[in-house]
Amino acid sequence: VAFDRLKGRALLPACQAHADDVRKSIDAAVLKVFGLHGEGAAQTVDALRWLWCNEPSVHGGNRAAMRLRKQQPGP
Repeated sequence: VAFDRLKGRALLPACQAHADDVRKSIDAAVLKVFGLHGEGAAQTVDALRWLWCNEPSVHGGNRAAMRLRKQQPGP
């Protein structure tokens, strides 16, 4: 069960969600619960996660987040 596998894992700060493998696993599990197994659904969530992390009100100029944005270009 995804919950048991993920419940104790540490998350990166929210402003780094686009680079957080644990958050990506949580998103994948939620998509599965809702029956959204297609690649398109996963790509949409990836794009939304990246766009959200690029909002100045989310990253607030956080140096680690800014560095990750440059290392992981958006979809």
